Amino acid sequence: TLPIGTYIIEEIKAPKDYKQNTIWYTFQVDSDFTIRGLAGVNGKSGTIKVENTPITLDVVLYKKNRADNSPLNGVEFELQKDGVKLGTIISESDGKVNLKDLRPGNYKLYETKTKDGYILPNDSILDFKVTGDGNFTWLKGEIQIVGPQIVLYNDQYALQILNVDSGKRTTKVKGVTFQLYSDADCQQVVRAYDSNKNQTTSTQKTEFTSDVDGSLKIYGLAANKTYYLKVIKAADHYLKPEGVASFTIDAQGNITWHSPPEWEIVTSDSHSLTLAHQWRLNMPESGTKDILILRMVGLLLLIGGGVIAIRSHNHK
Repeated sequence: TLPIGTYIIEEIKAPKDYKQNTIWYTFQVDSDFTIRGLAGVNGKSGTIKVENTPITLDVVLYKKNRADNSPLNGVEFELQKDGVKLGTIISESDGKVNLKDLRPGNYKLYETKTKDGYILPNDSILDFKVTGDGNFTWLKGEIQIVGPQIVLYNDQYALQILNVDSGKRTTKVKGVTFQLYSDADCQQVVRAYDSNKNQTTSTQKTEFTSDVDGSLKIYGLAANKTYYLKVIKAADHYLKPEGVASFTIDAQGNITWHSPPEWEIVTSDSHSLTLAHQWRLNMPESGTKDILILRMVGLLLLIGGGVIAIRSHNHK
């Protein structure tokens, strides 16, 4: 039995992983030893309810394209705590990934589905810990602190083709135009990008042409899908390689090639292909000024040869 007087109940230590309750519970014991002022206490005995709020932390991450820092929406993640799946999170239109109400413990964040053209990590992309005082501790993973943002970057995979001269392979071939298809009959043309930057505003293309360095890159292709590739226009003074190549790109960006026998492949690996091109002797087209000149020269040579032959005969 408590003596007559006024009392205060104060929590001085909270349970593990809970916030300390800072409310003071005040009550009085009257002369008849009746307790007043506490909810749940009636008369001389009872139970009071002291609530504790769990320690939680909200973590905000941003998913972005490493090439131009543009946001990536629609990327799916799986969040695990101590090996148990908590749920699926999807990045928003601004690339924001909201991890809400995280209690103290160890977490792993896995990227389970990414956008077409981006490499899907094959391990957790972020290991972190929420401490007992509600703070975030990074344990493993590639994150970048950009101003107030914690950023997770994605790299894109690219199809890269280098075009060289067959006879002199240090000579790069400019102006070779390729086209991609989604079917072996090359009827369904694939639209993609020729740059890994500003894809949110740039226009997809259906034709891809080698530059002055003989190089071209194609971005924005889907993983685990077979594509078909052929040359639709040769470079000036070169023969057009016939046949259709095919390739697939796995989730980690590795390319598996199947090249036609007509293609002169210099090298191919999991990221690129080097194609050699045969020089073509350009003959003037029939009816052009050049062909008329050649005919006149030929005629003069024939006449000259005939005159020499007649003189030689008369001389005899």
